[in-house]
Amino acid sequence: MNATRRELTSALRNAHREEVRAVTFFSSAASGVKHPRLHGTLVQFGSQGMGGVATVAGLLESRGAGPSVTLALTRLRAAMQGRIARIRPIRALVEDALDRAEARARCMAEAAADARGAGDMEAARSLDGLRETAASQATWLREFLR
Repeated sequence: MNATRRELTSALRNAHREEVRAVTFFSSAASGVKHPRLHGTLVQFGSQGMGGVATVAGLLESRGAGPSVTLALTRLRAAMQGRIARIRPIRALVEDALDRAEARARCMAEAAADARGAGDMEAARSLDGLRETAASQATWLREFLR
């Protein structure tokens, strides 16, 4: 049982890192986008991600675990990627944002599966909700590229 709890804690830390990475990327990229619809959407995605960060942080805290020790580096790297992305053409920026949303959806699905494996249905439901949010963001970005 301890092994599954450790796996769940590890999965939650990965999910937390991925949420932080996405929020930082979207917020950083949005500040330099001139396209009004895309700017508003990236700001909205960043705001939605902040709720996801709080959700996963709460799940970690309720299990007596703290965030990853490399979280500051994750934020810094994502901010730099967001700044670099916003000086590229819009299509490349949207492709980068799509990659980030798809990575979030995969990470949340893996974390939800680990939570189910550990018998923690509350965490699994929360993580499934975050996966659905990331998947809908990816769908919006795919439609924008068409």
